[in-house]
Amino acid sequence: MKKTSIFFIAILYSCILIFLTGCTQNTSKGQIEAGVRAPSQTKTEEAVDVEEETESTVDETVDVKTLYEVLSVNTTNSTIQLYSLGQKRQEAFTYNDGTGFLNKYGDYMSIAELLPGRVVTITQSPKTKELMQVQITTEVWEYDDITRFSIEEDQDMIQIAGTKYYYETDLKVFSDENQIRLSDITDKDILRIIGIDRKILSVSVTSGHGTITLKNTELFEGGWLSIGTKVYLPVTKDMQVEMTEGTYLLSVANDGYGDSKEIVVTRGEETVVDLNELKGEGPKFCEVTFEVGVENAVMTIDGETIDYTKPQKLKYGVHKLEIVAEGYDTWSKRLYVHTSEATIQVAMTSSSGSSEKTTDTEKTTEKTDTSSSSEKSSSSSAKSKTKSSTETETTKSKTNSDYYKTLSDVIDTLTGSSSSSD
Repeated sequence: MKKTSIFFIAILYSCILIFLTGCTQNTSKGQIEAGVRAPSQTKTEEAVDVEEETESTVDETVDVKTLYEVLSVNTTNSTIQLYSLGQKRQEAFTYNDGTGFLNKYGDYMSIAELLPGRVVTITQSPKTKELMQVQITTEVWEYDDITRFSIEEDQDMIQIAGTKYYYETDLKVFSDENQIRLSDITDKDILRIIGIDRKILSVSVTSGHGTITLKNTELFEGGWLSIGTKVYLPVTKDMQVEMTEGTYLLSVANDGYGDSKEIVVTRGEETVVDLNELKGEGPKFCEVTFEVGVENAVMTIDGETIDYTKPQKLKYGVHKLEIVAEGYDTWSKRLYVHTSEATIQVAMTSSSGSSEKTTDTEKTTEKTDTSSSSEKSSSSSAKSKTKSSTETETTKSKTNSDYYKTLSDVIDTLTGSSSSSD
């Protein structure tokens, strides 16, 4: 008789736990978007408190040594800053055009989806150590659009819809591309939180963001896209980009085709851009003037030697530029061409480490004859990049009676500009 009673009580207790689990998950506005290791809802708060006193409450079946947290992505010099969850240290990695960026399902995605706070696995080239593949891991859970939360910093806890989670000193908190303090978060913010079991790995403030979705991308796949003054990305099929709400000039170019368009990103909404509308009549060309402060330099564009003392016509799209001069390091960039006129200043670095020519990046305001947009361009980010490099280049505008035109050196560049009109 005792055995029967004990068995009945055990079944009843299990049912209560299952019921409570279902209720807890349904109360949160946020949804678990990714990952197979959702937080364990069957643990009591007392159990969580006991676990916090141990060294780790992370699911032991997860090999954190293989996991990295994204800190930042720099498309101008093709680098990614990652935080090793196993080594607990920040590391810098380089990628190239052949690097594959995959979502949790193993499908290709845009590098724009590699948002700060996301957790990935990586594969490196044995020879060059460059990244061969970066994939969003399924070993973590991800809550999105969280509005019901409370932060208890004195206990190193965050409650999500009434369920407690803990964090450690290596917690990363982001707002856009910047790391912030946990105390900077307000109850009006909307959060994305990523973790393993009951441990929170990253918190991102996502309020004030919308999504840009591109359609009819076929012609521009393999080309490049710029949004505002800071975002430069290769175009992929039906790509999506998460952006802070605001007004931007979006430009796209590939194989002689392209144009610009002002878009508005609205909080929590999707902005659809039909690239067929930006195809224009092609092929289009940009007249580029080069200013090279080194004698007897040899310049090649897409592998062909050119006379850089004369203006060059370059087809809209991406081109590889290289300059070689005796006694100087090779100057190699790729240029994103999407306007009709431009001037490029080049400063090469001597083999001894000194620069032949140093020019500060100028603030550029420009406008196109094909757009009625208004957006002031800023050179603050370009200046900071210039200071951190031994190379300096300036993309500046040429004036005529009606408009300014610019060429953006996107992938390896130190500068980038967007167009605007009065």
